Amino acid sequence: MSLILLVAPLLYPLFAEVNMMRRFLHIWMGIGLTAVLLLITNHSRASSNSPVTLIVTAPGRTGVTLAEIDEFATTVIGDPWDMNQATDLIYYRDESAMTNPVFSNGLFSATMNNSNSGSERVNLLAAGAANNTAMRIGRIGYNYPINADHYRYLTFRMYRSNSGYNSGVAVWFADDTYTNAVMGASNSYLVGPDAGWDIYTLDLQTIGIQSGGQNWTGTIRELFLHPFAGPGALNATIKLDWARLTAADPRTARPYTITWDGNDNGEVEIWASPNNTTLGEDHDVLIAANVTGTSYEWQTGVMQAGTYYIAVKMGSEVAWSQGPLILNTVPEIEIIKPSMGSGEDYAASVLGNAWDMNDTDFNNTLYPWWDTCLTNESYIGGIYHADFRVCNDAQQYSDPKLILGHMHPNGVPVAPIDTDRFRYLSFRYRHSGTQNVYAGWVARWGWWNATSGGVLEAPVMSRDIILFEEWTEYRADLWRADVVDEAHPIQRSWRASSPNHLRFDPSELDMALFPAYFELDWIKLTAMDEGQRNSVFPIRYQIAADLPANLTLYYDTDTNAGNGRTLIGAVNNMDMADASALVTPSGGGDQFIYLPLVMNNYISDCDPDSCYIWNTGGVAPGDYYICIQINDAYNSSYRCSDAPVRIQ
Repeated sequence: MSLILLVAPLLYPLFAEVNMMRRFLHIWMGIGLTAVLLLITNHSRASSNSPVTLIVTAPGRTGVTLAEIDEFATTVIGDPWDMNQATDLIYYRDESAMTNPVFSNGLFSATMNNSNSGSERVNLLAAGAANNTAMRIGRIGYNYPINADHYRYLTFRMYRSNSGYNSGVAVWFADDTYTNAVMGASNSYLVGPDAGWDIYTLDLQTIGIQSGGQNWTGTIRELFLHPFAGPGALNATIKLDWARLTAADPRTARPYTITWDGNDNGEVEIWASPNNTTLGEDHDVLIAANVTGTSYEWQTGVMQAGTYYIAVKMGSEVAWSQGPLILNTVPEIEIIKPSMGSGEDYAASVLGNAWDMNDTDFNNTLYPWWDTCLTNESYIGGIYHADFRVCNDAQQYSDPKLILGHMHPNGVPVAPIDTDRFRYLSFRYRHSGTQNVYAGWVARWGWWNATSGGVLEAPVMSRDIILFEEWTEYRADLWRADVVDEAHPIQRSWRASSPNHLRFDPSELDMALFPAYFELDWIKLTAMDEGQRNSVFPIRYQIAADLPANLTLYYDTDTNAGNGRTLIGAVNNMDMADASALVTPSGGGDQFIYLPLVMNNYISDCDPDSCYIWNTGGVAPGDYYICIQINDAYNSSYRCSDAPVRIQ
């Protein structure tokens, strides 16, 4: 393993990249880079000519647990960049300029396509579409900005299949204008000389920039890596185990002293193996080599949370710690109610038929100038399925149109939607194939008013909704000022509209990618959750924690805990031993998850493992976010609802 430190600049070839996303993705500037880092440890192997008996004495039989340090993805996003799922990166397909991108067994891997251009990139956080031309929803830098004055140390564990010296660079943007003024391209970090795994730590505040006008300070909304480039990078395989952005220097923030006996002053290697006592796997970390003596101070701050067994290796002999070294997993909580999806559902409550895809929830009697561009439509098991087909106008991009059903019974349009009440759009959706935003992986939402006499109002269309692979839930607040497509001729906000017709455009897929299909689980148009003063409101949540955790609940007029909040109450010493309340996550692992109960209005169903009854007596009428701090014996996290509840 190698830790990389900043020392001096070296010339490095030009990195240049062009992002060709149709309609809105930006063109990143060509960047000239300089290599500035020095490798300070090596991979040489220790050996012994005489038998020895090694014993690891620390960690001992009972093991040891250390608190996690403050890390951006864990603390702010609530999901570490551990490469356990595709959502840990963004635009990792064609936009990454790498081929064969795969998430498997907690690793991201891909193949480098170039040698000296350095256009390949690993996107940890994106600001979104250039100049806000797509809705700002989901896991982007406008919803989860980086405080660069607090978080400054970027650490990542990366594999490369080639040998020789290469260099990489970190790039960031302060906003989605993507101009040179808001960009920072760091001086380079050195990669090499050996193939294999290494850990790199970059101090983004002191590494300096070689291009752009934005130092690592203030608010940063996009961060990505050009992992490496130079001779031999062409066709090299890259793997990423994890990435961490910490407030404290991980090389000094959480030391732990490993001790052993029996090496007779010979040199040893020290390894950390997650969850088992087997060496030779991708996740095994070489802590140090050529170590003499009987102790070593390991700077564990560079490591992601997890359970590690420690091995001391001398020649062919390997001794394992009897107990684990646990780097604590921060407990997490998701607030299920109130949320954008938990309030009164328009289709269910007003139309009397939810858009749950259990029956014909689309009315595809379109206007003569529209085309569904779909075939093989079906409603099976609560899922709507349709295949894309060539549109009648034979354009390059398909543009399917689906009109939401139950809004035109017996040929008479329903009354206009109360847009001052129903404001949150959400849907659960899956697009076949691999994400390709260049090629139209975007959806849109439209609305208009049409009378029974045939008077048709010109429709309003939303900005693009960028689509992702696998089943994903998308949520948008239609009250936001940036919802309407700025390029569309009709600029009428949701609240200034009186729509009685709604349209969902599921994709704008390039027909070159046919055959393709999509599936839709449900669509909801919901109101804000409501509660009555001097009554009770059930706050529902889902917990993921390894250890017993306590909850402290607050209500707040915003999501900033620093400008005032009001205590609701606490749930103390939650009994994680109650196996009836727990399940193991589908991805495996040691975490337990508290499952939320079926949401309904019966307070008797408010189980304390997943629900808290809020007594609203004395609460002034108003709109309030619910915020919960969850803490175990080592760490805590703070989460707020994505939508407020209205107390009346």
